[in-house]
Amino acid sequence: MPLTKTQAEGINLADTFAFTGTVSGAGDMQLLATSSSTSTVTEVDITLPSGYDNYYLHIIAKGDQSSSTNFQLQDKMDGDSSFTTSNYTTQVKLMDVTNNQTNTNSGGSNKLLSTASGSNSNYSHNIFLNGYGRTDVASSISGTSTKGLSSASATWVFGGSHTTEATSLKKVVEVRYKPSQGNIVQMYYKLYGIVSTWQDID
Repeated sequence: MPLTKTQAEGINLADTFAFTGTVSGAGDMQLLATSSSTSTVTEVDITLPSGYDNYYLHIIAKGDQSSSTNFQLQDKMDGDSSFTTSNYTTQVKLMDVTNNQTNTNSGGSNKLLSTASGSNSNYSHNIFLNGYGRTDVASSISGTSTKGLSSASATWVFGGSHTTEATSLKKVVEVRYKPSQGNIVQMYYKLYGIVSTWQDID
C-alpha cells in the first residue's frame, strides 16, 4: 500500500479511531484493559500484559460490609500457580487522624490499600505497580485510596513490597483485588501500562 501523508488539520481528532497492529508514538502510558461490573464477587483478578515495566491501576469499587473492612492487593508471580499469600510488607496511613495507621514489616498476607473501615461506600484507588514487569528491580506499590460518603470522606496513602528479595525481583503477571471481609458488589477499573526508558545516569 502506498504511503499517504495527511496534514494535522486534515484529521478530526474528535472522531473515534480503531487501530490494528502496533501503534507507536502514542505516549508512554497505554490503556490495556477496562472493566465494569455490578456482579457480587469476593475478589477480582487482573492480568498484567507483558511488555511493560510499570503499571497504573485505577479502581472504583463498593463492598457490602458496614465496618472493619480494608481493601487489599495480592500478587501472582511469573511461573507460580497461585497468588502469594505471605511475606508482604505494607504501610498505610489514614490522612485525617493522627493514629490510624498500619505498619506490617513482615509476614503480611496482602498489601493494604486502606485501614479498617466500612466497605459499603464508593472507594477509589490510584495504584502504581512499580517494577511489576521487570526482574532487575524490586516490585512495589504506592498510591492513594479515598472513600466517598454523602456527609464525610476519608483518604489513605499506602505503599508496600515483599520481605524477601527473591520474591520482589520476580515479574508479576496478575494482581488480585479484594476486601478483607464480605464481597465486592460494584467495581470499575482501568489498567494502564507504562513503558520506561532505563539508562545509566552519569
